[in-house]
Amino acid sequence: MSEDELPKGPPSYSIAFRGLPDGQFETTYLGPVPKGENSSESAVHTLIAILNLKGEGWSEPRRVEGREQGIDFEAIGARGTLRLQVTRVPHDPVVLKSASRQGHVVRRVDGVRLAADIWKAVQQKAAKTAQKDRPSITLVLDASRAPGYDMPQTHLEFFQRYQPEAVALGFEDILLVGTMAIRAMLTPLQDYNVWFRIPGA
Repeated sequence: MSEDELPKGPPSYSIAFRGLPDGQFETTYLGPVPKGENSSESAVHTLIAILNLKGEGWSEPRRVEGREQGIDFEAIGARGTLRLQVTRVPHDPVVLKSASRQGHVVRRVDGVRLAADIWKAVQQKAAKTAQKDRPSITLVLDASRAPGYDMPQTHLEFFQRYQPEAVALGFEDILLVGTMAIRAMLTPLQDYNVWFRIPGA
């Protein structure tokens, strides 16, 4: 078989998601997974749009240069400056490396595992953020390319298992942007649980 006849990999990164009868979620990753936090800008713009739909009135988010700032984006509003630090979930290097290397990987998990992924991502960001800086930082969890993290089962497990510890970390807020956030642009917001605030954070 000539090189031209060899099957080509998927042209871009894509995902498929479905719920299973046993309560687990199955996610299939196709194509090379973006490295780093390539989706962070899209996730932040989605978040700001959703918040503005709720009447909060933030400006377009601006990327902040310089690691010494401790944040990735900021937006200006009547209440002051929204300082955003972004991290991506899941933070599972084995899955991501396998998807990038093989072009295809299937992951089966339940709400308990997904909630643990969220908590791990929060802990890792907290470890890199000085305690004195956290009260002015909103931590944005980018799950826009990983289905299941914004499912009700995942939220319930997170709140039951990790909510007190998350509050104790001292961030101004902790927000998750999930895959359903895309639908919020066209559908009444109250019909979709597209993001969550950790109560008291």
